[in-house]
Amino acid sequence: MLTAARLRDDVGPAGLDWITALRAPQVKPLARGGDLHLTLFDQTDLAEITSPDFPGERLVACRNPFLEAERESLLTATEADLGKIAAACARTRRPLRGTGTIARRVDRVLTRRKVARHFTVDIGDDHFSYARNQDSIAAEPPWTASKFCAPASMPAA
Repeated sequence: MLTAARLRDDVGPAGLDWITALRAPQVKPLARGGDLHLTLFDQTDLAEITSPDFPGERLVACRNPFLEAERESLLTATEADLGKIAAACARTRRPLRGTGTIARRVDRVLTRRKVARHFTVDIGDDHFSYARNQDSIAAEPPWTASKFCAPASMPAA
């Protein structure tokens, strides 16, 4: 795997072409800055974009419906587990009590599938409630992006 420094210092000056995938922290600013938005995918699942954040590089974004489906299944499974904890707090016989005890169980559920950022929780000594954080879910884009350096003779789209 090549680092950005290696691409810049070794691959670029050698005149080689390369393709690399952008990571989520690199894609989010593209979406926030308006370079990448869902309407690009109305006609096709691929879109070529440019951004001042990546000068001289071509970016290809791909809508990935599997990301949306996978995220929804993770959220649903997490909600089912959180529902069990809420039911344990509400039961009349041997209810789950104690803020620390409840918080440990909730933390175990949220970190298992790494979706804690998509839920808001309210934990008390004798109660527990949760809800989906729709703003967080909407802010996570359902696409992936790649960047590539093409020969100077290749026309830009």
